[in-house]
Amino acid sequence: MSGETSVLLLWLVLITEGAAIRPAVTFTPNYKKIFTSEKMTMACDAGSTIGEGMDYIWYKDNSPVYNGKSYTIQDVRTSSGSYRCQTRPGEISDPVTLGVSDDWLILQTPLYVYEGDDINIRCHHYPGFPGGRTIFYKDNKVIRDSGDDAEYNISNVTRTTAGTYRCRRDVYYYGAYHNHEDEASVSVEDLFPTPTISVTPNPVLIGENVTLTCETLLPPPRQKTRLHFTFYREGRMVQGFGVSDIYEVYNVQLEDSGKYSCEVETTDKRVRKKSAERLIQIQDSVGYTGLNIILLILSGCVIITAALFVFYHKKCIKSREEAAAPSTT
Repeated sequence: MSGETSVLLLWLVLITEGAAIRPAVTFTPNYKKIFTSEKMTMACDAGSTIGEGMDYIWYKDNSPVYNGKSYTIQDVRTSSGSYRCQTRPGEISDPVTLGVSDDWLILQTPLYVYEGDDINIRCHHYPGFPGGRTIFYKDNKVIRDSGDDAEYNISNVTRTTAGTYRCRRDVYYYGAYHNHEDEASVSVEDLFPTPTISVTPNPVLIGENVTLTCETLLPPPRQKTRLHFTFYREGRMVQGFGVSDIYEVYNVQLEDSGKYSCEVETTDKRVRKKSAERLIQIQDSVGYTGLNIILLILSGCVIITAALFVFYHKKCIKSREEAAAPSTT
């Protein structure tokens, strides 16, 4: 069975059984903090069109507040808190926190940050007022001091991107510029864990068809990310990069034994991870069956020997008893 076919069957099972991929909450604009005068639109992303026709429930601080796939808050003045969405039938998302500020300046960071992302960090002053010089810091070191550009862009995020960011910006009000600053932490999550190889059937007998599956998992907010897979035997490629996470070997022979591994990468090649090698030893089915027969025969011999021993032992006892009995003649 091809990888595309197996994925399709999985979706059909999910639809039939009423299950759904765990949804994720997304923000537009994609920032965890906004001002009281701004609006926020939240979407409940179920990861696929499988979510079409579903019911959606929104919760704020664990209390239901809205029904619908997207939830727009026009006045966020009192809307800070923890939000989750749930598909029905289906699962509930992880909680996300929306921060609301009435200060003069906020440092805005994305709701989610995964390795390989392009992200934008924004030194955002209160709308309706002019902004001036802006300085960005990371872990208390200046990373940019250039004019009044309020945005700092980072391409192809890695683990080293994580840290505490801070910005200082001049904001004009009451007839003069005033300096303000804010900080926020940025954590970088794995886009997917290091893959592992599963083997079916296990153990593998000569002449069987074997399926190797390269297993990994995308987080709910990145379910639409496309991945490519490749397979290796003894370090040499046996199936090139493609959308299938399955490698099949038909009518395996002893020479197919060896150490197998797989590799997963994003289509833009920014994130790539390789599994550990897994030893697959093809067993000789004839030898395996012959061994079973020999063991069976030996077991039978032991049972027969034990039965004969008991029989002759009882016969000997009976003979002695008859010999010891007094004669009646």
